[in-house]
Amino acid sequence: MRRRFAQYRQTGAYRDGQAVLGFVVIALLFALPILNQNRMVLGVDAFFHLHRFYDAAMQLKTGQFNYFVSLFGFNQSGRIVNAVYGPWFAYLNGLLLLLAGSWVRWQFWSNFIIAFGGLLAGYLAFRWARVRRLYSVAGSMIMVGSLPGLSWFANQAFMNVGAMFIALAVGIGIRMLQQPDRPINPWQMGAVMALGIQVHMLSTLFMLLVLVWFALPAVFRAKRPVVMVLNGLLAAGLALLLSVNVWMPFLHVNMGNRLLRPFIELRGDIPADTLGFTWDGSHNLSLIAMALIVIAVAALVLRNQCQPRLDFTTQWTLLGGVLLVVAGSQLLPWRMIMKDADNWLSTFQFALRFGIPGLILIVFGLLLWLQQQPIAASSGMQVATLATGVLAMGMLFTPMTDKMATQSGLKTVVGLTAYTRPKLTVKQLVADERRTDLSRLILDGTQNYPDYLPISKKTALSLTGKDWYTKQGLDQVYLHDIVLNRLPKMKQTVVDGQLHLTWQAKRATTVTLPVVKYAATTLSLNGQMLNNVKLSRIGAPIVKQQAGRNTLILSYQTPSWLPTTQYVAAISWGLLAFGAVVAQLRRFYKEKE
Repeated sequence: MRRRFAQYRQTGAYRDGQAVLGFVVIALLFALPILNQNRMVLGVDAFFHLHRFYDAAMQLKTGQFNYFVSLFGFNQSGRIVNAVYGPWFAYLNGLLLLLAGSWVRWQFWSNFIIAFGGLLAGYLAFRWARVRRLYSVAGSMIMVGSLPGLSWFANQAFMNVGAMFIALAVGIGIRMLQQPDRPINPWQMGAVMALGIQVHMLSTLFMLLVLVWFALPAVFRAKRPVVMVLNGLLAAGLALLLSVNVWMPFLHVNMGNRLLRPFIELRGDIPADTLGFTWDGSHNLSLIAMALIVIAVAALVLRNQCQPRLDFTTQWTLLGGVLLVVAGSQLLPWRMIMKDADNWLSTFQFALRFGIPGLILIVFGLLLWLQQQPIAASSGMQVATLATGVLAMGMLFTPMTDKMATQSGLKTVVGLTAYTRPKLTVKQLVADERRTDLSRLILDGTQNYPDYLPISKKTALSLTGKDWYTKQGLDQVYLHDIVLNRLPKMKQTVVDGQLHLTWQAKRATTVTLPVVKYAATTLSLNGQMLNNVKLSRIGAPIVKQQAGRNTLILSYQTPSWLPTTQYVAAISWGLLAFGAVVAQLRRFYKEKE
C-alpha cells in the first residue's frame, strides 16, 4: 500500500490534486471575511443580480415558472432579464440561495465557488498552454487577484465570472500555435465557448476575440490548415448546440422587440471609463498589474536582446495583451469614439473592459517567457512567483472590507448607486442580509438599470447620452413608472405562472401600471384583453382604470419550441460529459497497461 502511494505521489495526478486542494483552501480563506463579519459586500451591480437570483429562487420554491418574465424579482414587473442573461446560471444561483437560507450565506458560498472556479479554470488553461504546474498555480492566483477579480468580489459585476472562461480561451488559443499538427480540439473549444454563452454572453465576445487573434497566425502555421478550419467550424456548431437554450430565446426576444441595451458611454460630455490605477487595485489596476504590464512592454521592446529570445507564441501572446490594455486606456480617444451610438465598440460598454482579457494574456505571456529562462528552475524564483500570487489575492481584501464596513451605497446617487428605500439604515440592511425571509433584502433596494426594457423605434433612433443616468434618463423613468409607482391598495400575486395585479381606484382615470409589456406579453384588464395598448418610454402600459377594484393579469406567450431547446441543450451536455468520462477512463487504463 505504501509503495503504491509512493508511486502515486510521483504522478502528475497527485500534483494536480495538491493544486486543487490548495485552491479549495485559498477560496475558503478568501470567502471567510463574509462569514466572519456576517456581512455582505454590496457593490455597484449587486441588487441587479440579487433580483435575478431571487426571481429564479422563488420560481424554484413555488413551482411557478416563467422562463422569460420576472415573476418575483425586479418589483414583480414582468421584466425580461434572466432569459437573455444566462438563465441556467440564474437558476443554479437560485438553488444555491434556497440551500443557503440567507443572503449572507449565499454570498459566502457563491464567492467561494467563483474564487475556486476562477483558480481552477486558470490552472487548467495554463496547463493547456504547457506552463509548469507551480507557475500555473501562481498565475491563477495573480489573475483572480488582479483586475478580473475586482469586478465580482468588490462590485458584483459579472465580468469576473466570465474572466475564467476568457482564461480557458487563451489556453486554447496558445495551444493553436504550439500544436501545428492538431491546433484545434473541437470538443474542447466548443464546450468552453458554450459555457461562456451559458454564463455571460459579453465575455463570450472577448473569448471570440482572443480565439481569432490566435487563429490568424495559427492557420498559416498549421500542417493541415483545411482540417483546422473544419475543426473550428465543428467547434462553433457544437457551441451553438450546447447553448441553444440561451441564444434562441435571446433572438426571440430581440427580434420581437427593440430592447434598450445596457448602458454605453456614447456621450462625449463625460470622461470615458478607462483603466485606472491604485496600489490595491480598488480602481481597476493594482500595483502588481501595472508591474506586469511594464514588464510585458519591456520584454517586447527588448525581445531581440532577451536570452533566450522570445519565441513567436510568447511574443504574440504578449503583443495581444499589451494592445488590449492600450485599447482600454486613455491612450485612445474614447470620448470621440463613443459619440456614435451605432459604433460596434459600444457593445463592450466600457473601454476598461478590454483590460481584462489584456491582463490575462499578459500573465500567460510572461509565464511562458519565465519558464524558458534558466532561473525558472530555481527555488527562489518559484517562491517569488507564488508570493506574487498570494499578494495579488490579498490585495482584494481592501476594497471588499471597505465596502463591507461602510456600505456607502445606501445613499442613492443618480447613476452611481442602487435605489434603496427611504430611511434604510445600515443596521436594517445587515439584519435583512441575515434573515431567512429572502424578500426583505429585495424590498430594501433595486438596481435602477433599464437594461433590456422594450423601447419604441423613435426612442431607439434618438438615443443620446442623456438617456442614461441623468435626471431625465430612462433609469429615472423606470424608477417613476415601476419602482415608485405604487397604486392604491396594490397587491401582486403569482398564479399559474402569471402575474396578477389588483388595486383600488376612486374614479375611472388613466393610469400607468408598474409592469412591462413586451411583444409577446399579453395583458387582461378586468376580464378584457388589451390590444394596441399605449406604452410609456420604457414599456409600461398606460390604461384606463375603472372605479373600484381593478385586476390586471400579465402573461407571456411562450414559444412552443422553448422546451425543445432545453431538452436539446441538456441532452447534448449529458452526452458530452459521458464521452469525456469514457475518454478519460480509456486513457487511464491505457497508461496502466
